[in-house]
Amino acid sequence: MWLHNYQFRAYYWIKKVYFPVFLVIGSLIYFAKINNLTLTPFINNYLNDLLCIPLVLWIIQTTVRIVKSMSDFQLPILLQLVITSGYAIYFEIILPPLHERYTGDFWDVICYFTGWLFFYMMNFKRDVVSDMKSN
Repeated sequence: MWLHNYQFRAYYWIKKVYFPVFLVIGSLIYFAKINNLTLTPFINNYLNDLLCIPLVLWIIQTTVRIVKSMSDFQLPILLQLVITSGYAIYFEIILPPLHERYTGDFWDVICYFTGWLFFYMMNFKRDVVSDMKSN
């Protein structure tokens, strides 16, 4: 029982703070790049791609919850995958030939889908945690 309580508390804490934490980290990276600060290659090239999809999906899901007054609304998995794939196609295939700022990189696609997996796990676990609490 203790392990379940610990897992629930850890999960609940991560679920509640990941959006503001990801937003602050992504903003700091953006401002560091604007000010030409040196960042490690992973942070400079991939971290924002990893954080992007959970932020976008959280904003969409929260907006629908507010607009529709449905506090338990969850984005369907197919829509999550369409949005993630759309980002990968747009930023890694369409934009690179059109703008020198963008480069098509397979690792960015891996980061997008890893970010999606994090978002999915944060929302999927909700049902598991609810079941654990009711037992």
